[in-house]
Amino acid sequence: MLASSPTCERVLVLSCHAGAEMKKQNVLALTSKDLHSTWEEQLKSRSHREERVGQSDREKAELLEQRDSKGQQVKKLAEEVCRDEVHLCEELRINFELYKDCERLNRLLSRATKKLRVYEESEMESQLSLQGEMKNNCSEMVSEDGRLRTKLKRRHHYRSEDAGAEKSQFQKARSGYTEMKHLPSTY
Repeated sequence: MLASSPTCERVLVLSCHAGAEMKKQNVLALTSKDLHSTWEEQLKSRSHREERVGQSDREKAELLEQRDSKGQQVKKLAEEVCRDEVHLCEELRINFELYKDCERLNRLLSRATKKLRVYEESEMESQLSLQGEMKNNCSEMVSEDGRLRTKLKRRHHYRSEDAGAEKSQFQKARSGYTEMKHLPSTY
């Protein structure tokens, strides 16, 4: 066996220690690199999350702005619908009044026509009394005509586009009145 010398032992021990120390440093260097790369990954991940949070906040603000804009549009539309409904109710009321007036005029015209037929069938009645009745009917129709004209002017003020149908009814009644007016008054 070899005799061990204190120097050999010492070299051996130092060499073992140096090997162990190098392993430690290698492990520390690897651990340090791992820690550094882990830290960099976490930093990147955190930065990415912050970007996503910022993007989400911007999208949220944009959506809130769109919601407010749509809310204002809905409110304006609701106000317009309300105004239109009020206007429509007023139009319906006016149309109904005009319809009643036209019906009344048609009845007056019918009565006057009937009286004229009765007069033509029986000429024995006095010409003056019928002329007086005809004048009364005509004056009623003239006053009704004036009243209808006033209503039509008001109606035209509300909505001139919708006056076509009412005017045609009025013109029909007016033409009947005109025909009555042009009848010979010497009966």
